[in-house]
Amino acid sequence: ARVVAGAKLASGIGASVQIGLAGPEDAFRLKADAEVRNPAGGNLRFATTGTVNAQTRVAALSSLQAIWKGEDLHLLGPARIGFRDGLSLDHLRLGLRQGEIDANGRASPTLDLTLTMRNLPADLAAVFAPGVAADGVLRGDAHLTGTPTRPEGRIELAAAGLRLRSGPGRALPAANLNASAVVAGTSARIDARVTVGASANLSVSGQLATAPSAPIDLQVGGALDLAMLDPLLTASGRRVTGKVALDARVGGTLPAPRISGEARLADAGIQDFPLGVHITNINGLVEASGTSIRLSSFQGRAGPGTLGISGSVETSARGLPVNLEITARNARLLASDLLTATLDADMSLRGEAMGKLAVGGKIDVLHADIGIPKRMPVQVPVLAVRIAGESPPPPPAPPPALGLDLTVAAHQVVVRGRGLFAELAGSIKVGGSTAAPQPLGSFHMVRGNLAIAGQTLNFDKGEVGFNGGSMTDPSLDFVATSTTNTMSASLSITGTASNPKIT
Repeated sequence: ARVVAGAKLASGIGASVQIGLAGPEDAFRLKADAEVRNPAGGNLRFATTGTVNAQTRVAALSSLQAIWKGEDLHLLGPARIGFRDGLSLDHLRLGLRQGEIDANGRASPTLDLTLTMRNLPADLAAVFAPGVAADGVLRGDAHLTGTPTRPEGRIELAAAGLRLRSGPGRALPAANLNASAVVAGTSARIDARVTVGASANLSVSGQLATAPSAPIDLQVGGALDLAMLDPLLTASGRRVTGKVALDARVGGTLPAPRISGEARLADAGIQDFPLGVHITNINGLVEASGTSIRLSSFQGRAGPGTLGISGSVETSARGLPVNLEITARNARLLASDLLTATLDADMSLRGEAMGKLAVGGKIDVLHADIGIPKRMPVQVPVLAVRIAGESPPPPPAPPPALGLDLTVAAHQVVVRGRGLFAELAGSIKVGGSTAAPQPLGSFHMVRGNLAIAGQTLNFDKGEVGFNGGSMTDPSLDFVATSTTNTMSASLSITGTASNPKIT
């Protein structure tokens, strides 16, 4: 007998199968081939040979192979599959690269099944997530009884030496996972621990529901040394320090979890060398209760002043409503050769974490020093490197735009360098969004002079205007004069910062 069948779906996915049977009823010679054609996700090819005893309903397989996305799953030795009164497996040993999967026992209508998994490579994840390439080895053991809808038994899973092969994550220490679960019907008692080198650990234990309506009761704890992130940040001139401790409990149900507990940040610091940002002595407390996550305290030192954040996020409402308050008092947030700024601030961040967020409030620049360098840094060309045979990486997604409703008041801004000294003050109101800010206002000159060609010109007026202009391309209106017994000189600068007109 020979059976040939095929089908094609509107989505473009097609399937075909050929089955051949020959011989007496108690020893049919079996040969089967099948293919599922998926233009988007790759084709799946399947082939097997063996014999089938139709009287005892047992298939003895001598070969089996399944190929999908370049991965080859094949039979390592003779196996028997029974299909009388359900499904049973006897010595089903499958090879996948250097790994092995074994299955023995009854799979239906009742369970008495033993499964083992050894030496499976972690980069098999790339089959389902093409961007993930990882090192590491996976192993697992399971023995299940009961029924497929209400299984009972024990499952153990371990992963050793997990590490990303590409991207910034390859510089992180290797991670190890050990997890076990005792399954009983609609719930499971789990115990899992993840360690990343000596810098991070996370543990989860307790009751986990396998049905949507069943309750869950999990205890989550862990610690993280932020210095672990140095390999990711140092190349870009950034650094973080400090320790995070987590102690939380998760209750409720899977569709409606309820979180309680806290996460503490202690003795942390943030430093951005290119921008001149240096915040020290950061301590914070995040508390969760029911459906609310509250940032109870977050305080740090910025030069002689302080920076603080407080507020909450509601997890039960649609869109995750956010309500945060940001304050700064005499905080030196920027300190470099080009720009040093000390400010007060009272700002808010409100909206939805999964939707639109807006920043509002007032920033008072108490004092700022802007240095004009003698020469600008050399521009370093960036080569567009492409690796043969690999698709170029997609461009990074732009960050979400934040709505703006800010007032920036400058009390003393000093600009100096290359013969220029100027002190400005004023205020601007910034609307629009971070993607397209709309400034309105100006900064005017309090006093200033310009030394040029052995002469000093005193500024009579000066204004940097943002009325409808770009934040990075304001309008200019400066007039400087110098008068002696024999000469009167005048210099005016108008136009915009990108296209100044000097007379």
